[in-house]
Amino acid sequence: MDSQQKQHLEHLKQDKQRRLRVLERQNAQMGLQTPPHIITEIEDIKVGISKIDKELNDVKINGLLPDQITNDIDVQQEQNPGSSDPETRKMQTLIRHQELFDDTLRKSIPGAQKYHHSSERNIINRTMTNLSSISKDCDLWWFKGGSQYFAYPIRRDGEIWIIQDMECAISEIIIFRSQRYERQYILLHLSPQKPFGVNDINIEDSQGDVAGYYQGKYIPRYQLEDGYTIIDEQIVRLDGVEYRTRNLKDDFLFLSPKFCVINHKPNDKLVERVYDVLTSVKKIDISLLKQLETLEVPMWMTTWD
Repeated sequence: MDSQQKQHLEHLKQDKQRRLRVLERQNAQMGLQTPPHIITEIEDIKVGISKIDKELNDVKINGLLPDQITNDIDVQQEQNPGSSDPETRKMQTLIRHQELFDDTLRKSIPGAQKYHHSSERNIINRTMTNLSSISKDCDLWWFKGGSQYFAYPIRRDGEIWIIQDMECAISEIIIFRSQRYERQYILLHLSPQKPFGVNDINIEDSQGDVAGYYQGKYIPRYQLEDGYTIIDEQIVRLDGVEYRTRNLKDDFLFLSPKFCVINHKPNDKLVERVYDVLTSVKKIDISLLKQLETLEVPMWMTTWD
């Protein structure tokens, strides 16, 4: 394979990854209401990316001798011995992620017990700054109603916090502490924002807006999906474009490591009900959140009790 063919495959992979991000975001937002054709396209794109990766990896492997490949695998196994038992590895991951998350909660609001509710900007920014440094290491996810997705990276842009690809204007925050780490979470109240101004949408009927962010400018949604835009009357390929979303109505996000009680299927109905009431009253209500203290703990999380 020559360099031109390799570059073509890499561009093709970028196009597929861009489309995949858009579809996965739609899937996360719609949850159980996701149309079947979106699920099918996501699966097809993943298969396509895997095939491209195999072609690109074959190029690398063909440049190595069999002994070199074997040695590389042996080194990787020595560096990451871990446990051969899947359940043990799962528990180790749970404990590692939750301990890291707990340390962040303690560092953000020292001495906080149970519920700590604040709308103070310095507390919100301190908490989000601390989260931004560990979000990937603790496998932080966001949850709202029947939707969830990974919540990293987290970064600040003025008074706006960007969580993965969501531009968030955070007006309130709740930190819930518990002796059982898997019950702990952060709840964010996201104030409504204005649309990006590049899409033709009806604000009254829309919960959110989607755009690309490229070279300091917002790109219309359908140009983002096509992977090309027009700049100074020139067609420009959107390499490195960022996917961005904004909520146009009051919204709420629960943040916790992926392995937590909020992310346990038998608890879905209660979590969705609490989320629905939050969005209707448009404020954080601790008496409402107390219902979540009854969430079922998955049996596997109690193995080492």
